Amino acid sequence: QRKELLESATAYEEKKFEGWIAAHAKCREEDPENAQLSPEIASRIGFSAAKNKMREVMLLDTAARLPEVLKSIREELSKCRNEKEILEGKRKYRNPDYLKRKVGDLLQRACKRVGEYLDGDLEAAVKFPESLMDLDDELDREDESE
Repeated sequence: QRKELLESATAYEEKKFEGWIAAHAKCREEDPENAQLSPEIASRIGFSAAKNKMREVMLLDTAARLPEVLKSIREELSKCRNEKEILEGKRKYRNPDYLKRKVGDLLQRACKRVGEYLDGDLEAAVKFPESLMDLDDELDREDESE
């Protein structure tokens, strides 16, 4: 219905405008000093002129706001990408195999660091003899590092 009204609006406005011109002509007959409506002014009156002016204003407004809208869209896209990365990272930890590997690696690293920290501690050497290095191991490690 709205589309039909918009399509018929120009004809309706022209009909109303012609009626107004006829009424104005009658007024001019009664008062000859009344000036006739100039064609330039007549072109600025009516639905089609208003429609064109509204389109022009909307296009200028859109062009003025476009950089701000694009900036907002880029910021939102960036936030969504960051959130997607976080969710994909969390999804990995839902996989039991990946989690077992990761926890195993972390435990090995923790044990190694504890061993390095306790290296040289006599009490730790007595409690954990399997983690002690003998002279051959130390020499092999030095040779590997060179």
